[in-house]
Amino acid sequence: MSKVLILRVQSPEGTKRINITAQDTYKNLYEKVVDAFSLSSSDDFILYKETHKKSPIDRSSLRINFRHGDQIYLVPEHDNVFSKPSNVSFVIKSDHPIDISTSPLSFISKLIDIKEDDVDLQLDKVDGKIPRQHDSRLCHHNRHGKCLHCIPIEPYDEEYLKNHSPPIKHMSFQAYIRKLQNEASAEKNTFSSLENISCSIKEQCLTGHPPWPKGVCTKCQPSQMTLMRQTHRHVDNIMFENGNMVNRFLEYWRSSGHQRIGFLYGRYEIYDGVPLGVRAVVAAIYEP
Repeated sequence: MSKVLILRVQSPEGTKRINITAQDTYKNLYEKVVDAFSLSSSDDFILYKETHKKSPIDRSSLRINFRHGDQIYLVPEHDNVFSKPSNVSFVIKSDHPIDISTSPLSFISKLIDIKEDDVDLQLDKVDGKIPRQHDSRLCHHNRHGKCLHCIPIEPYDEEYLKNHSPPIKHMSFQAYIRKLQNEASAEKNTFSSLENISCSIKEQCLTGHPPWPKGVCTKCQPSQMTLMRQTHRHVDNIMFENGNMVNRFLEYWRSSGHQRIGFLYGRYEIYDGVPLGVRAVVAAIYEP
């Protein structure tokens, strides 16, 4: 019996795993990718072995030469590879259904008018870079020149956040967005999609042991996951317009020791204490 190998296929819609054997051909590989991603045809995409995507995998080759755990990259030939047209009936503020022949998600996204907060619109127009002064010890140019020691730095610069007084433990959300955008533009040949993680036990394991819960092995049990600390936060500072309302809200807890919940109402504004920071100004506390 041929040894089963697991191959990872990365695409703009995420990463999926397929099982292959040494007897499979590249034509079989394309067919399994079609089944894994529920695509209509194998002619709608090209598979590559490398991230730079210069050498496509030839469909006419006979034997495959992959190792267990290798990763390949799926590149669509056109924009409608992953969209599946279907006739869906929607009822939108009316008793009469509306039949459409497009993707349901794309149709719903057009109906939802997403409006950003004013503070986000203001920060989008700001350059956000942190200016630095001329250093007489490191800068060997005139006052009108710039070098690596005095050019403005990005708002997510780790050394600046660490050496700030006091140190900034979390970068702002807008700075985090700028960091992701710069990383995506620098790595144009990689996909920035999230992987669909499955924590369930594989039911049909090919190693021969009894099925779960009578038996389990490293190939059928879910892989370990490590949670990372969030490096950003959405609100960098909070300020109350009236300190008495906070005392009134906390007085019940001070006297009884019981917790209570309250919704904060107010507005957002730009906060200068953190690069591209946001401050929440609370005007009222609503207790349901």
